[in-house]
Amino acid sequence: PQVKPKLSSIKGILFIMAMSKETRIATIAELAVTLSSKERSAMGSRLSSWKEEELVRFQESLEKLEGIPDKKRALPKKKEESERERVIARIYAKLEENESRGVMLSLGAISEGLNLVAMNLNGTTKVDLEARFKKLTYSIENLSTAKAMMQFEQGRLIQVLVYKHKMNVEELATTFNISKRTVGDYDKFYSLCIMYPGLIFSSYTMGTLLRYKSAIEEKAKIDERFADLLKMQIEGISLDEQHEKDVRCWYEESIDRRRRSDHNGGLELMKTKY
Repeated sequence: PQVKPKLSSIKGILFIMAMSKETRIATIAELAVTLSSKERSAMGSRLSSWKEEELVRFQESLEKLEGIPDKKRALPKKKEESERERVIARIYAKLEENESRGVMLSLGAISEGLNLVAMNLNGTTKVDLEARFKKLTYSIENLSTAKAMMQFEQGRLIQVLVYKHKMNVEELATTFNISKRTVGDYDKFYSLCIMYPGLIFSSYTMGTLLRYKSAIEEKAKIDERFADLLKMQIEGISLDEQHEKDVRCWYEESIDRRRRSDHNGGLELMKTKY
């Protein structure tokens, strides 16, 4: 006996047939971009039951859209290149500023920025708001420099724990409740900054500097001036109230530098997959 289609299936077919062209196009586009990997696998299973000529027609229809994904990929790539150039330019400018006036870190500016958070805006003028924004920007810049300094110091401590106290990646990750990848990042950041100490005071923190590590190194290869700025050692940082933080010990380490000279390789004891 012939199986009668369910009423719900018939209604679904009639609805699809009644779609306007615009609605149909929008529906297809939505389906195409929202399929998960699991759903694509399921689609492959369903397509296996199609006849050859049906598959050919479907493939030909899809190929008419060829080029759209490439355009979508090109846009983020162009945006990424623009962001990379912006980061390099900002590092360059900051290092030149450090060269001319030294590194100054205002703890007061950081505190002032925190005080500006969630302040009442009633009665403020356009000038007031612009002034607050600029103060917050200056505070964030100081905070970023302080954060990078502390991240570098964490990398330094990890080096000592590995070479002097023989801790491995797993032990470090467990002790500090961080991932093995993060342990590796601290190592990479420390080694990168030993090679290019100017980066510690570039107003960028570990995450961004590691992300653009290759771009920074490539720029240093072709721009001698940039390379010299990157290698500039800052021995003292001017803090508030004429106080200076001495950081010369960063460049006078007793740890065997040969073992960490390859800033691409990472710690010997960390050469594991994680």
